[in-house]
Amino acid sequence: MTRILAVANQKGGVGKTTTSVNLAASLVAMKRRVLVIDLDPQGNATTGAGVDKRALRDTVYQVLLGERAIADVRIPSPTAGFDLVPANRDLGAPRSSSCRCPSARRGSRTRSPTRSAR
Repeated sequence: MTRILAVANQKGGVGKTTTSVNLAASLVAMKRRVLVIDLDPQGNATTGAGVDKRALRDTVYQVLLGERAIADVRIPSPTAGFDLVPANRDLGAPRSSSCRCPSARRGSRTRSPTRSAR
């Protein structure tokens, strides 16, 4: 049975990448097939999987833009034994003309709703 696990937290420096890469390696050791999708512009999960993020032509960025299929971007980790959809700094600077979000094309920013104090 396929299971999807996500490691997420808004705060930086809490161990999301370390947890993800170590969990993936542990699952591989248990003979599980694993796909890690790096969604961080720093690309530390990519680097942690033994991939040079500077040498990548296609990353998760092209998948999010709809330019590539995830299967075309997926690569095997040369050191960790799992598959990876890599990321690099391109993810941090989306092209507004290619973004599917209408507010990004207009150049406006989305604000989070505020709560009134009680």
